[in-house]
Amino acid sequence: MTLYYLLIFFALVVAGVFLAFQKRNKRLNKAHKLIVDSLSIDLSLHLSQIEFRQKSLSAYDFLRYNLEEVLVVQQRVKIK
Repeated sequence: MTLYYLLIFFALVVAGVFLAFQKRNKRLNKAHKLIVDSLSIDLSLHLSQIEFRQKSLSAYDFLRYNLEEVLVVQQRVKIK
């Protein structure tokens, strides 16, 4: 009879540990999903910013604007 109670106790302990693991696993999965969703939103925002900046850089005429700035007289530069 003692063996029977011991087996029941062991089965209850195993079931309790399993249920505790399942609960903890669900909580960790939920937290992980929130983090991944947040990172996904941040990534899409950054990608849209990169695309916007790339379009702006493509429209910028570096040669024309840089030549205009180079032709400005700089008083601090001493030419020997």
